[in-house]
Amino acid sequence: MLTNDQLINHVCCQHSALDNRIIEAMSCYSRDQFIQHNTHAFDDAPLDIGYGQTATAPSLIAAILDIAQIQPEHRVLEIGTGSGYQTALIAHISKHVTSLDIVAAFTQHAQNILQQVRLTNIDLRTQDGRISCNEGVFDRIIINAAVRQVPPVLLAQLQTNGLIIAPVDKRFHKQKIAIISESDPMAIQTTSIRAGFLGLTELRGNDATV
Repeated sequence: MLTNDQLINHVCCQHSALDNRIIEAMSCYSRDQFIQHNTHAFDDAPLDIGYGQTATAPSLIAAILDIAQIQPEHRVLEIGTGSGYQTALIAHISKHVTSLDIVAAFTQHAQNILQQVRLTNIDLRTQDGRISCNEGVFDRIIINAAVRQVPPVLLAQLQTNGLIIAPVDKRFHKQKIAIISESDPMAIQTTSIRAGFLGLTELRGNDATV
């Protein structure tokens, strides 16, 4: 089993110019705190976390946070809490993060762990990410699910000069991380970062469906 330091060294080798604040966040909050009882927690790979969902590989999380250019004064909306690991990293480098997930068990799990690590600048909710969270506007919105186009309700929640970071194209092997700006939402800037996210899901009754 690898250690957190070994994982961080691996991620830094993958991204040589990574923001030091992201490295610091990964040092403060280790993946095994959020994905417990799993000998592969420090592998740089997606991991099954139940309910048909996977936790994103750490190197991809680092790349997404790096291109998001999150600043200490930023308010961030995260769609897809999952294990809560990425949520903790965002909270460390931003002013506040609101994180939504349609799976109540994920919200509860993340809430428990985040309280243990004493992160208080986080608001967790069990909610469909396609619905406005009524928390005003955000400087950054990070979507942890594949979309063909960004839901208009999320574009409406962007602060002036804000950015949305999302994997575009629902085909699993064709996705690339894209940047959508508030100033010109039709001009989608596709990066070279490949991804394999599941599609954005919606809540119908008590069931999460793709």
